[in-house]
Amino acid sequence: MIFFLFINIMSYIFLTYVLFLPTDKKINIFNKHTRYLFFLGSSIIYLLLLTTKLSMVTILLIIMGFYLSIIDLYYYIVDPYLSVLFLIGLLTLYPSINKLLPVCVLLFFLLLSYLMPKKLGFGDIKLLVYWSIFLTPIQLIWLIFIASFIGILYIILYHLLTSNPLIKIAFVPFLTIALTIVLLII
Repeated sequence: MIFFLFINIMSYIFLTYVLFLPTDKKINIFNKHTRYLFFLGSSIIYLLLLTTKLSMVTILLIIMGFYLSIIDLYYYIVDPYLSVLFLIGLLTLYPSINKLLPVCVLLFFLLLSYLMPKKLGFGDIKLLVYWSIFLTPIQLIWLIFIASFIGILYIILYHLLTSNPLIKIAFVPFLTIALTIVLLII
C-alpha cells in the first residue's frame, strides 16, 4: 500500500514539475503523442508490478528512468531535481549501498568525457552514477552495452528511414530500456 502511495506521489511530483517548465518548451500533457507515451509507460510499469516479483527498488529505478526519459526526449536534459528526488527516495528504501562502484563510474566517465568532449552528456553520466549505487559491476557493464547497442540500432534505422540529419539523440530512453532488461534478466 505504501509503495503504491509512493508511486502516486512521484507521478504527481512529475506532472507538477512539468507544469512549471518554461512555456516555450513545455511538454503538452494533453497531446495525443504524449498521452500514448504515458499510457504505454504506465502500462509496462503496472504489468511489471502485477506479473513479476520485483523489489520496490527495482520498480522505482524503472519508474525513475521512465520519467527522466520523457524529459530527455523533449528537452535533451536529465533533470537534476527530479533525479535527486528519486535518488533520495530510493536511498531511504535501500540504505545499504555500493560505495566504490559509483566513484569508479564517475571517474571513468569524467576521463572519457575529457578525452572525447561533447560526446556524452553529463546528465547521462550522473544517471549512470546514481544507478550504479544499486547495481552490480556486471549489471552496469551490461546496461552500458545494451543501451549503446540499442542507440546504435536506432541511429542506423533513423538514417535508413529518413533523410533528415540526426543532430542530437536523447540517450536516457535507451539507458532505461537497458536498465529494465538488466534488472529483469541479469
